Amino acid sequence: MKNKAVTPTSLKTRSAQALATKATEVQAVRLAADITAREAEAAKKRANGAKLKFKSVKKAWKQARKAAKRAAKRAKQACEKLTALTKKLKLSKKKTAAKPVIRPAEAQRRAGEFAVLIVSDSMLEQAHTDANELVCTHYGHNQQRFIKGLNLVSLRYQTGEVALPIAAELVAKTVPVFNAKTQQTSYQSAFAKNKYVQQVLRVAQQQIAYRSLLADSGYASAENRALVRALGHDFLFALESSRTVALSAEARAAGQFQAVQTLVFPDKQPQRVYLRSVQAAVLVTRQVFTNQDGCQGTL
Repeated sequence: MKNKAVTPTSLKTRSAQALATKATEVQAVRLAADITAREAEAAKKRANGAKLKFKSVKKAWKQARKAAKRAAKRAKQACEKLTALTKKLKLSKKKTAAKPVIRPAEAQRRAGEFAVLIVSDSMLEQAHTDANELVCTHYGHNQQRFIKGLNLVSLRYQTGEVALPIAAELVAKTVPVFNAKTQQTSYQSAFAKNKYVQQVLRVAQQQIAYRSLLADSGYASAENRALVRALGHDFLFALESSRTVALSAEARAAGQFQAVQTLVFPDKQPQRVYLRSVQAAVLVTRQVFTNQDGCQGTL
């Protein structure tokens, strides 16, 4: 075998190839180093982002924990207030809790004074308390809007300076009602306010002497008016302006009724009118009240 002659040209070629190979390897190493550096930087950014996210989550968790503590505190205060209110207003099972106070008041009543029973429909707003059967949405007639809170119906005995709640009931919404149009379920109360008032009035009839029942327009139903008259008492109810009355017994028999808001009260004197559900004539009057803000209300 003959040895190939090594010429300067071939040596240069080999050297150039070796240098090119090394340059390629250096470039590859640099490229790998750059990729590794970028990956390390990205990993660092992800780590920093995760750290910031952890801090924000931790902060949000702390804020939520503080909010939960505040809500629990408010709920506890509401429960304590409700318990105190229930103890104050609710009668015992024997329904004799009011007698020790009412009997002395009746004995000390001056001539010409008389007792009345007042139906009160009150709201205790609980906007930040978790909703349940009692703390839910009710319509507040005084506020003219729906309110989240407690709705309490009570009956108060009053004569002279003595005012004493003799019955109370919290309205609970427990009956589910599905609305096919909205595809939502709401809750209503199985507790009928007017029926409750009627039951309490029948019980009070056996224990308390009073002359009149006072109530808002929501309790001025025909059944309530008829019951009060049947029990031998008078009533003083607010009437809706759309309520219809007849000006005489003949007009009632003929079906001639007109809205209360169309009546004219000369010299602020009451008018004698006839209702559909009450046989005897009743007196209707109108009062205009001016509020602190200057607006007026008509009753």
